[in-house]
Amino acid sequence: MAYIHAVFNRNHGNCIPLYTKISTIPPQPLVTRASLETLIGYFSERPLPNTRHLNDDWNHMSRVVNILTAGILAVGSSLATAAFAEQRPVVVELFTSQGCSSCPPADEILSELRERDDVIAIALHVDYWDYIGWKDEFGNPDHAVRQRAYAARAGRRSIYTPQMIVNGQTDIVGAKPMVLSKAIAKHKEAGVRMELDVQRTEDGVKISGTVPTGNVTAMEVTLLHVIPSRVSTITRGENRSKTIEYTNIAESLTTAAEWDGQSPLSLSLDVSRDDPLVVLVQEAGAGPIVAAARVD
Repeated sequence: MAYIHAVFNRNHGNCIPLYTKISTIPPQPLVTRASLETLIGYFSERPLPNTRHLNDDWNHMSRVVNILTAGILAVGSSLATAAFAEQRPVVVELFTSQGCSSCPPADEILSELRERDDVIAIALHVDYWDYIGWKDEFGNPDHAVRQRAYAARAGRRSIYTPQMIVNGQTDIVGAKPMVLSKAIAKHKEAGVRMELDVQRTEDGVKISGTVPTGNVTAMEVTLLHVIPSRVSTITRGENRSKTIEYTNIAESLTTAAEWDGQSPLSLSLDVSRDDPLVVLVQEAGAGPIVAAARVD
């Protein structure tokens, strides 16, 4: 059985959601102010906000995230060379939702990443928050399936938004540009396990790759299209009255092929859409991403 865990703060008769997640563990009552602050602090790593000024806090936090993210992530970008970026881009997947009040700062971080040539940033909108008042126009149940697969692989018993997964391995909770910058740098330092080449053809795409080094196991070749940018005005739910720009929005996520990794990869696939295309070569069962490429 799945449980919805939620913490609310009552403010002049209104219940303001402070934290929500899905878990297989039954919720326990919180009876003290101290335990409430501890729980919220654990997941947000910031002090409990004064609810009388939540709107001011949101605007201030948004400005701070913009400034810090631009500086931290730009530094990482300046250290990468174009040749290195082509050989080993780092994949950052953001599981997000228009119905999640904690997600906009993470959406802004992902937007900053689109300027980097050494990162493939992907926004995978989930649909499991649609019931709380706003249906995410980009939400797809396949994205939640992928998120659950990551959780199962890592032994986690719950999923949540916002969550970033770096190269199929590093899990980052919430909007943390410094932690993300360090994770990207760490994965860039790892050796290149295979060369991947993706070329558009008249009627589709041609994918070729070398035999991976290291422990070769069953692989999956995943294809998805990304919408570069879309602005949405949200009128209901936790983000009501906000206008938000979303970037690199995932669509048409599919496993195009399975590959044993024992011989060079060679695929020719029909692709009808002209949107930017991302190809991921990943160890089967939501394992590490071995190689990735994007073609616009």
